[in-house]
Amino acid sequence: MATSDLTAERLREMLQYDPDTGVFTWIVGSIRNPAGSTAGTTRSTYQTISIQYVRHFAHRLAWLHYYGEWPKGNLDHIDHDTRNNRIHNLRDVSQAGNMQNQIRAMSHNLSGLLGVSKRVRGKRGTVTYYARIKVGKKVRHLGCFACPHEAHAAYVEAKRRLHETCTI
Repeated sequence: MATSDLTAERLREMLQYDPDTGVFTWIVGSIRNPAGSTAGTTRSTYQTISIQYVRHFAHRLAWLHYYGEWPKGNLDHIDHDTRNNRIHNLRDVSQAGNMQNQIRAMSHNLSGLLGVSKRVRGKRGTVTYYARIKVGKKVRHLGCFACPHEAHAAYVEAKRRLHETCTI
């Protein structure tokens, strides 16, 4: 999604934004989008709006419309709902800050729990679970556990202490 040369002034001429609902409506109508109609479509999990043949993420447009400038970093949806583009649900954070607000394990995580790694050792197939957390550029080992939920509890406790943008 390109930032292009779109300015806040031009955006405000074309779209109205309601910061309380996060909804955009067209001011300038076209055949496909009559004036007054809701703008945007949902692709994967993010809403997008095409302006002058350039597709933009709606949450980035919300920031531009409300604050008059593009966000400097990543926009984080505080409540984790990527379709909730209310201005109070958006915050401009670094990539690291955005990752700190992650609440689900990646799809390739074998334990299925955020911050927990599963390890099978030896001929008997002994299973252990490790909890680790990244702070800055350093990975901190939080312990080895027999139960994945104990490892996850240790991770969540550390996450709440060490990740300043964490909301869990």
